[in-house]
Amino acid sequence: MKDQRIFLKVKAKSLAAEAAIIRQETARAPKEFRSDLSAHRRTAVRSAARNTQLAYAFLRGRRYRQVEPNSDTPPNWKEVGRMVKQYGIQAGRLVWNGSAEYATYAAAKADEEKRLAAWMMEAPAACPA
Repeated sequence: MKDQRIFLKVKAKSLAAEAAIIRQETARAPKEFRSDLSAHRRTAVRSAARNTQLAYAFLRGRRYRQVEPNSDTPPNWKEVGRMVKQYGIQAGRLVWNGSAEYATYAAAKADEEKRLAAWMMEAPAACPA
């Protein structure tokens, strides 16, 4: 079994590059597009980057408070959970007929979901899951 956290690392770097490109293009853009470009960078790109970083941190074994010690706003937990499920423990090429390998995978995946729920509870009261 393995996880695919390398894809989250690449996604985080891509989102950081996207923010930088938007910032550069905002300076060159006609005035009527500047506020829209800035708003896109501050809302859509920033929240996607935050959710990606949180999923990546969870898969790397970081504690929530190490990643966001002073956060007042809740992340999109549904999106973080989706990314953990997508990029977390993967079955690989297991035989899906009730084999011992599949039982090990199923137990590891259940443990990952349980750990994620506990990890999300570390968020402050202002950040309900």
